[in-house]
Formats: sequence, C-alpha cells, structure tokens
Amino acid sequence: MDPQNQTQAPATPESQNAPAAPADSGAQNAGAVQVSASPATQDSAPQAAPTEQQAAPATTATEMQPSEQELANAMAGKIGGVVVAVEFALIIAVVAAHMKIFSKAQEAGWKALVPFYNLWVLLRVVRLPGWYMILMLIPLVNLYVFIRLYHRLSRSFGQGAGFTLGLIFLPFIFIPILAFSKAEYRALED
Repeated sequence: MDPQNQTQAPATPESQNAPAAPADSGAQNAGAVQVSASPATQDSAPQAAPTEQQAAPATTATEMQPSEQELANAMAGKIGGVVVAVEFALIIAVVAAHMKIFSKAQEAGWKALVPFYNLWVLLRVVRLPGWYMILMLIPLVNLYVFIRLYHRLSRSFGQGAGFTLGLIFLPFIFIPILAFSKAEYRALED
C-alpha cells in the first residue's frame, strides 16, 4: 500500500454532493477500502470536526449585543423625550402665569392664549405704545423692546432691576413667580 494514495483531501461542499467515483480494479486499490457516505449514513455516522469551509459562520458575543451607537441612540431618544416633556410643562406654566398676570392687570385671562394679541395686550398692561410690535420685527431692536417691556412689567408689580434681569434670563421661573406671588399690579404713570 502506498501511503500517498490513502490520504484524502478534505471534503468540500462540492465534493460531498458529487457522485462517488467508480472503483478501479488495479493494484493501487487492492488493499484500500473505498468509503462513500450517503446522506442517510452521514446523519447516523459520527462526524469529524468541520473544516473552515463547512462550518457555519458563528455569531460572536459582540454581534449579539447592541452596539455603542445603538445604545447611544436609545439613550438620546429617552433623554429627548424627557426634555420635550419638561419643555411642554414649562410652556404650560408660563402660559398659565401670563393668564394670571393678565387677570391681575384687569384683562381677561384668555387673551394670553391668542398669539400676537397677547403681546398687544401686554404692551397695554405696561403702558407702551402698540407700534412697539413693529419694532419687535427688527433684529437687535427687538432686544431693546423686550428688555424695556420686562422692566416695565416688573415695575408694574413693584419689583426692581434684579427681577427684570430674572425676567430676561430666566422667564420660565420669574414669570410664574410674578404671577403667583402676592405682588399686586399698579399701572405705571410714566
């Protein structure tokens, strides 16, 4: 027996499906037993370790776990939802505060709900002319108008310059303080 003829190449998927070659009647195959496995015997026979070509691609632990990007996206979605909920609550609080400020100034509270009209009414409350609404359309000039509006609003309720700064930089805190405090509205003379 020749040892070189007995070694077989590793089976590939193509060679497993190919029909078995007919046995030669020669000296080379005289002592060798040729084994061809049929699909029925492959299941029942013990199988050798699969080769690289036969092995199915295994999923690694990192493929099964969410990636850092997916985790970051999920966290951003949750944080975004919380931020939207907080913003919505702040908007509701500021609108309710404007309604209360209007009622303290002897105006109907519903007027705070109407866009642009609420600004017109607020200008009347602090005794500023209505044409200031046009000035609010001009960039940088509108900053002056809002600062003056907030300063006169704080003065109308007996507050000073510090409260005006609070109205400018933290309106979502200071407008409800102004509305729900015991401060009373006094129309400005000047």
